[in-house]
Amino acid sequence: MAYEGPNAAVFGRLTTHFGLRSDQAHKVLTLHSLADINRQLHKIQLRVANHELENVGAYTAKLFGV
Repeated sequence: MAYEGPNAAVFGRLTTHFGLRSDQAHKVLTLHSLADINRQLHKIQLRVANHELENVGAYTAKLFGV
């Protein structure tokens, strides 16, 4: 499921780098502001860099409530 529009890059990051399914990524973009999404993704990236997360997709989904 492709995503069109100004948030296509964020949708791609959510599905490619953060392990969300397309339906979950759509829900995140619907429920959260772009600023909030980017802030949370930055925090997740820091945790990944510090090897604090084993399942990035599950953590991302839980963090955004999807």
